[in-house]
Amino acid sequence: MMDVAFVVLGISLGFACCYWSYRLFPAPPIYCISVYLLMCCLAFIITTLSSWFDWWQFTSPTLGQWWSILLTNLLYYPPYAVAQAILLRNFWSNILLTLAVAGLLTLGEYLIHGFSSFVVYHHWNFGFTFLSYLVPYTLVWLFASKIKTRYLKRGRE
Repeated sequence: MMDVAFVVLGISLGFACCYWSYRLFPAPPIYCISVYLLMCCLAFIITTLSSWFDWWQFTSPTLGQWWSILLTNLLYYPPYAVAQAILLRNFWSNILLTLAVAGLLTLGEYLIHGFSSFVVYHHWNFGFTFLSYLVPYTLVWLFASKIKTRYLKRGRE
């Protein structure tokens, strides 16, 4: 039951970050939806690769593997990406923000690692976890900067 509490906590924190980022720095809805959908796709790709190559597997004993994957890919990773994309529009250092998001998510995963049923294979460590967060959030940064310049050119902000 503790693993469900951590999933709910992670999802709640993600949506809280997303909500407050949006409230402090309003963004066009299409901007947020585009980043959300991109991160959903990236999350499913990374989760599929991790299962395919036996890097890691997150299975909640209460929810089961299918619901665990679905909840984390649709409700855990994307809100942090949307919050990051909104903050990227107003933050002075995009590299520092991307590193901070990846670092904080890795730190959070490290702190709850002992309480969840997160199974790690083949010498996977938290350095690789940091990279697995850094790569998609860097892609979100590049995608968001491309969308931002597109909307600034058209004058939609």
